[in-house]
Amino acid sequence: MKRIIIAGIDSGTTKAYALLDIKGNIIDIGSSKNSHYSDLEKIKMKDNFLKTKKEYVDLKNKHEKDALVAALYGLKKINSLIKKIDDHLKQNNKEHLIDEVIAKVLLENMPITSAVRKIS
Repeated sequence: MKRIIIAGIDSGTTKAYALLDIKGNIIDIGSSKNSHYSDLEKIKMKDNFLKTKKEYVDLKNKHEKDALVAALYGLKKINSLIKKIDDHLKQNNKEHLIDEVIAKVLLENMPITSAVRKIS
């Protein structure tokens, strides 16, 4: 089973990306060149996220920070659905299907119960 990732992209003059898994773990962050640092809304969101991480996250420039924030927005948008999937699987003792069910629901727009039935 392939891992689902959330990509945040900063597509300005300097290109940057941030890749997160569905639990908010950083897979990779990168960019092509440095630039200035701005936008206090993004700074606060990025700082709050980084405070929750045990490991040091090296964000080299504004573009990598913006890409991380874009990925965090994407993760925030699907978090309630992932929680519903997780709760449903726990109630039915099928937690081991989490990655496959999330993939069916997110990528194929399948209802949770249908995804579980199809995989089981």
